[in-house]
Amino acid sequence: MQVTRAHYTQLLSQYLSPQWGRVLGLALLLFSGIGLELLSPQILRSFIDAARDGDTLQNLALAAGIYTGVLVGQQIVAIAARYATELVAWFATTILNYSSAMMSPAPLMSRRSVCCGIV
Repeated sequence: MQVTRAHYTQLLSQYLSPQWGRVLGLALLLFSGIGLELLSPQILRSFIDAARDGDTLQNLALAAGIYTGVLVGQQIVAIAARYATELVAWFATTILNYSSAMMSPAPLMSRRSVCCGIV
């Protein structure tokens, strides 16, 4: 059986569309993480340039503090993105398992027990 791009699109839309808000939040977190990763070398460059030019200690401490804050922000965004990824994957897998269970005959369990965890 040839699997086409349309099949994958339909599959993704079926299992991800119920949680479009989470997927949108995940995309926002991923792009924020990329933005912070691009920002941190620029801050480090300005710190090095300021130190080389003999800037004041107060300005160097400020640049170091901003750099540290960006690095902490990167870690927070990475943790939140990981959590959002796991949440989206867990819900999509649950929906997939439920739809598979509804299609297959379940001789020992009723359809309600598969859905609600009641045996």
